[in-house]
Amino acid sequence: MLSSSDATDGLSANIFKSPDNIQIQAALDIFFMRIYPLPGYAFLHRASLYDRLHRGQADQSLLLSIIAISTCLTETGSSKLRCKMCLGEYSSAFPLVSLLSRFAFSLKLNYDNQKVCFLAQEARRRLMWAIYMLDQAWAAGLLEFTTCPVDAIYVSLPCPEEAWELDIGPETEVQLKSQNRLPGLLAANVCVFYLRDKILRHTKRFAAGNYSALDIMYGIRELETELEQFCVRLPPSSAYSKRNLRLRAHSPWLSRFVLLHVVWHQSHCDLYRCITSGLIESVPTSILNEFDNAFVTKCRERCTDHALQIADIISSLVDIRPESSVLPMDMAICAYQCIRLLLHGQRAYGHKLPVPSGRIKKYQQSCLQIIQNIARISPSVHTIECDLKNLIDETQDQNAHPENCIRHSQQQTPRQILSIHSLIGRSEFVDDSEELALHDGHASDNSSVHEKDNDEYNRLLGMSGPLQPLPSFGLTEVMTPGPTMTSQMWLQGSNAFDGAWDEPGVGFDLIRQMQWDGLGCIG
Repeated sequence: MLSSSDATDGLSANIFKSPDNIQIQAALDIFFMRIYPLPGYAFLHRASLYDRLHRGQADQSLLLSIIAISTCLTETGSSKLRCKMCLGEYSSAFPLVSLLSRFAFSLKLNYDNQKVCFLAQEARRRLMWAIYMLDQAWAAGLLEFTTCPVDAIYVSLPCPEEAWELDIGPETEVQLKSQNRLPGLLAANVCVFYLRDKILRHTKRFAAGNYSALDIMYGIRELETELEQFCVRLPPSSAYSKRNLRLRAHSPWLSRFVLLHVVWHQSHCDLYRCITSGLIESVPTSILNEFDNAFVTKCRERCTDHALQIADIISSLVDIRPESSVLPMDMAICAYQCIRLLLHGQRAYGHKLPVPSGRIKKYQQSCLQIIQNIARISPSVHTIECDLKNLIDETQDQNAHPENCIRHSQQQTPRQILSIHSLIGRSEFVDDSEELALHDGHASDNSSVHEKDNDEYNRLLGMSGPLQPLPSFGLTEVMTPGPTMTSQMWLQGSNAFDGAWDEPGVGFDLIRQMQWDGLGCIG
């Protein structure tokens, strides 16, 4: 690993130290204890991975990735490794998401493969759903940014953790859109993320002004029903209560439990805030005036109530001091949004808001503390922290000096409505169409301009000459088992994942697909 003392020299000299078995073991322990509980990382089977490691058959790139993410998300060690999203390099991470989705569909992870063992089937399902949740986080409810549509996924929901850990296939498999009882917290997380994505897709179309007031009203009621039906599918132990939260205070599944309920309440806020005047995501004023006043008041009150529920959950989470739990960036975004909605309600409907100002101040501090905790391991969250501080200061100034209150026009209905912390919005892509317009000049000048741009790009990257090969990590010797280790293997013979992607029809079959599409020749 790259130590802090030689981080700069190591990077400049293109030299990396190979992690030894002790460092690899420590990274795996940290990963499965603190990071694996996050829904987006729950696709590796612990016993099988450890077995492959002891046999010297663990994938080297996978091990290095686990070391990197364990260092990044837990503040352990002195390594300077950081993933692109945690660094805030969204413009670099954005195209990788679409590439990831294409690899998943090429490997046919969106279909069940009955020819492999249960562990391999479940790993494929969990990985597919993890990619789906990542993609919908980037798409933010916009069809043009969706690369992993849910209608193209034909696998069942993840099974309970105990069945997955002990290689016990479930008697029945639960589908995403069924009404069956959800088998566990991970399956519930997948469902609630699906519901929020569906709500965002509807409400952004509502806010674009393409639907009548009656259509919007019916749409909201239908989505309300789906959110209520989701609660019915939850087992009693997964329902939210402060007691259930405290019981998980020292459980590895605390973050998964809290995220589930915060996102469920956030989905309600996303649904109702499109009928809340004064917000950029609300429907145009001309349509808002067509609604019955009782319906508008109900949506406003429910939006405030669910924002209060989010703030209360976060405040209770702060009280139990979950220092060992790693929380995803979604928690920081929801913390910001709930305070934003509460402050907006206090400013616009203060006389009708049944919340004492002292209680809102307590919620502000709790949400800010959670955001700061997440920002310590994810530098990109510092932006959310600064935005929340500025929002609180701005609100205090407006309360002290109402004449300085900024009035936002609601006549603007942009084609793409993005929240302030959406990943797409923070990717900083610029439309330079006007700069690309044809200018007078000779065609021969184009090559020199292209070469100049390439030279400038290489200069910014600090390169002078051809690209250098990536450094070799040389892990083969480190992870090669000795005769004693081989004789003591507890899992003799084939591993749970051996042959998972070796069967015909599973994996890259692009040539056959091209022949089917008429793009290739049958030789």
